[in-house]
Amino acid sequence: HHSVAEYFKVKSVIYEEASWLERHRVASYVVLYVQFLQMVLAFNVHPRVAMLTSTVQKALYNMMHFFFVFAILFLMLAFMANFLLGGRIHIFGTFGNACSAQVRMLFGEFIYADGVEVLSGTALVMYWLYAISFMLIVFFTLLNFFLAIIVDAFVEVKENCSQLRCTQSFFKDLCSMAGTLYLQRRYKLPASKRLVKFLSESLTGFQALSKGSQTDGQFPLVSAEAIRSEFGVTESAVCHWLCRLESMSSVPLVHYHHEEQNDEEPHEPPLAPAQVGDGIVNTGLM
Repeated sequence: HHSVAEYFKVKSVIYEEASWLERHRVASYVVLYVQFLQMVLAFNVHPRVAMLTSTVQKALYNMMHFFFVFAILFLMLAFMANFLLGGRIHIFGTFGNACSAQVRMLFGEFIYADGVEVLSGTALVMYWLYAISFMLIVFFTLLNFFLAIIVDAFVEVKENCSQLRCTQSFFKDLCSMAGTLYLQRRYKLPASKRLVKFLSESLTGFQALSKGSQTDGQFPLVSAEAIRSEFGVTESAVCHWLCRLESMSSVPLVHYHHEEQNDEEPHEPPLAPAQVGDGIVNTGLM
């Protein structure tokens, strides 16, 4: 009796340990899946690596209607297979088995089901009518519709990425972060948030002006002197910052112009980039 009691005691301990491991395995799976979703969403940090989420977002509206049509046709065909052929072909014996079989057919696993060879007459005609309908409507047509929706959305996202002005490749932008941080520390440039706030306020002020009082270039300009006086940095620091902005953009952001001088005054050579002064360099907020 003691041995039997000890046996059941050990069995209970093993069962509890196995249950504990299974619960932790499930919890680990949930945590890993959440981290997987976080990793997918983390790609939104850069538009050129956000292809997956951007494409799904663009295609979501059309995908909703596609899945609505797909579900109705898929379930209707599964019901037909179960109702008409379930008594003769075992893989269509229940509605759930019919749906499972159609999923396998959807991935091209089979089209000639086990048990078709024993069919004859009307049953054989019903099977091939069902199979051909499934292949033409679901396998060839609807699946290609789904691919077309995804491809169209991807093409639109790709075109949007090609129109980006200041964003380059992910790896180039990643490397440029170190250069920007070095430039900011060396020339004591203000924080990015302050720069963005200043430029945003300048753009808002420009947009608040009447149309007739806007600049001749029809886009907002901020002088280099305004930037220098706003943040209290040196002329050289502003020059290096603007040159870096220009090098990182695919369109001109820095516009050079010289004030007109009287003919009686001697003409001086143009200022070098490091000698940027008031009214010499403007940065466009485009």
